[in-house]
Amino acid sequence: MHTGQAALIDCMDYHLYRTASKKSWTFLWAHIDRNGVSCYAPLLFQDRNDAITLNDPERFTADFQALCYAIEQDVLFSHADISNRLSSMVTHLLSSYLFPEGHGGENPDIEQARKYIQLHCAEALTMDEVAKQFHFSKYHFIRLFKKQVGLPPYEYLIGCRIRLSKKLLCNTSESISAIAIQVGFSSESNFIHQFRTTVGITPGVFRKNSWNFSAD
Repeated sequence: MHTGQAALIDCMDYHLYRTASKKSWTFLWAHIDRNGVSCYAPLLFQDRNDAITLNDPERFTADFQALCYAIEQDVLFSHADISNRLSSMVTHLLSSYLFPEGHGGENPDIEQARKYIQLHCAEALTMDEVAKQFHFSKYHFIRLFKKQVGLPPYEYLIGCRIRLSKKLLCNTSESISAIAIQVGFSSESNFIHQFRTTVGITPGVFRKNSWNFSAD
């Protein structure tokens, strides 16, 4: 989890939480009667079972603090306020889950995943690994990525590799097979196929055309 995230955990199921590093955390938590929120769990965790990036973390925190204050008061009005705050918080979780871009912005986890793919495109990446790295289920990650970036993550990865290969084809004399491995493809034939599919010509023709253009 990161700053500005929240999670709803069914305490009737086995669960464990701890810090990912030796650094300490400061976080807010509450144990809520499942009768009031159990119906939300299937909606929130049908695709994932991890933290949700809140659209408006300040508002969520304010509701949480007001909830704690209302619990301490223990008067008739406070019971109504508790119900109202709980409803607001869980609705916020659900809204952040269903509409992750939130208040006119991007989902920061998807943007970080995009940058990660771009930076590590020459490595042997799989979408399972990238999704896990950013705490998504694979299929939910693919849906969110395509919605925000405009391409499925695998197509974006191929595009990054092709762009990198173009630079090497134009600026080095390395063989096609060497470039294929260098930019992350498993074989020369796979590289040629993906390059022709994306660019419309083979890497060899692209290199020849670029060199002819430079000579002219």
